[in-house]
Amino acid sequence: MRRSVVLVSVLGVALAMLGGGSALAAPPTITVAPSDHAAPFRVAVPHLLDDGTGRFLVRPATLSFGVSGQFVVGKLPHRSSHGIRWWRWDASARGRATVWIDVSAPASLGHYIGCPGTVTASRLRGGRYTRLAVSWRRGGASKTERFTLKRWADGSRWGWF
Repeated sequence: MRRSVVLVSVLGVALAMLGGGSALAAPPTITVAPSDHAAPFRVAVPHLLDDGTGRFLVRPATLSFGVSGQFVVGKLPHRSSHGIRWWRWDASARGRATVWIDVSAPASLGHYIGCPGTVTASRLRGGRYTRLAVSWRRGGASKTERFTLKRWADGSRWGWF
């Protein structure tokens, strides 16, 4: 019995360390009580903003950027492609996906070109990733877009800038 309590206590401490801390409002949390005699730990599951929906999600299948979705990572509606395949989701997140770039003029026409790419989210603060890098290859050249999570000037919502 004692061994299982110690194992759960160590796991609870490790999970609690992933939560981070900051002035950002924390997303929903999980409470873990390692034993009847210990105080519960507060563990925040990391969340990532989907700029297209304005929601913070855990392991989102698709991320979209821009007002009319000029830049989409993951599954594009009505196309045969996979969503983001996350292989890491802890202090930082990493995944592989198709990066869809809208090459039409105007952008609202929706003519997309798909390129193989990767997504990296980092700098966990208050249970939210605050840095995002999207990299892809097209025509032998590599391209990386970097974003920072910030509030809009009027404070109404979060966005990637």
